[in-house]
Amino acid sequence: MPSIVFTQYLRPDGRTRQVTVERPLGIVVAADRITRLGFVFEIEMLDAETVSMSVGNGEEDLCGLVCSNGIEVPKQVDKLVRLAAKELRLHVSDEK
Repeated sequence: MPSIVFTQYLRPDGRTRQVTVERPLGIVVAADRITRLGFVFEIEMLDAETVSMSVGNGEEDLCGLVCSNGIEVPKQVDKLVRLAAKELRLHVSDEK
């Protein structure tokens, strides 16, 4: 399955690493278009139960959301991609 690359910020000192989240093809294609426009996907655990995700350009966030850590994260990644695509007026295919 195709995946989206996120920069993950690690606690306690903010070190970063690249992680991938597997998502349906339509979502990944939209995410790729967003990154080609100069945006990056970022994720960090706020605490043991909460995750923050955003799409930004290094200076400011285009959009972001906070969700529970666990099985909700993949669906929230889809929502994040759709929010960013909407802000940039990009189409997101429902292709699997």
